[in-house]
Amino acid sequence: MPYRGHRPFRSFAVVAGGAALALTSCGADPSDPRGLTREFVEAMQERDWDAACENLSHDFVHRATDGDSRYCAYYLEQWHGESEIFHGMTVPRQTQQAREDGTVIRVDLADGSTDEAIVVEEGGELRLSRYPGQETAAR
Repeated sequence: MPYRGHRPFRSFAVVAGGAALALTSCGADPSDPRGLTREFVEAMQERDWDAACENLSHDFVHRATDGDSRYCAYYLEQWHGESEIFHGMTVPRQTQQAREDGTVIRVDLADGSTDEAIVVEEGGELRLSRYPGQETAAR
């Protein structure tokens, strides 16, 4: 009987690959301003500082971290680690407003008030130049 040690691995790879595809297809779409904003909010709700940083504009991060963007996650944790503002924050389905400085996305907060994000194109990708909850940062 020939050795078939590779078949289970191939089957696993196909199943795992299919599961990964299924998971990514049901999440937020970062190529859409609203989807990018939703992805950022979810990362902040989970306190996944690195994932949140990936959605921020490089220009914003450079200015906010005094030129040392390697510490973006550290800064977000320092600014928002104790904050509860992101819990209950939602990105509703509604029209978005295009402006000269980017696309404005309204975000609903748990207390019934609203905030906004500004999404810009940077290097061919969408990024947040202003994020919801930014004004609450403990700087």
